[in-house]
Amino acid sequence: MENPKPHPEPYLRAMELLGVPAQLTVAIEDSRPGLASAMSAGATAIGVPHTVDLPSGNGYTVWPTLAGRHIPDLVALLPGAPEVDDEELAS
Repeated sequence: MENPKPHPEPYLRAMELLGVPAQLTVAIEDSRPGLASAMSAGATAIGVPHTVDLPSGNGYTVWPTLAGRHIPDLVALLPGAPEVDDEELAS
């Protein structure tokens, strides 16, 4: 890879390799460069602070922790996403 974060290349390459379109990609990041990379690639970005504070901002969501979060919480952030619950995922 030639361009590290905050360039979108890391996410664009991952999406390409996985065959997942940007509109179905959720990125969880703990840094501003990571959030910038994810957003530039078109992913839905979630900031979870770890060693650096992440201010609320346009284009991403900040969660203080991932504790208690589940796949339906991630899916709910996708544009036009259907509602999904944990029971559906278990079947």
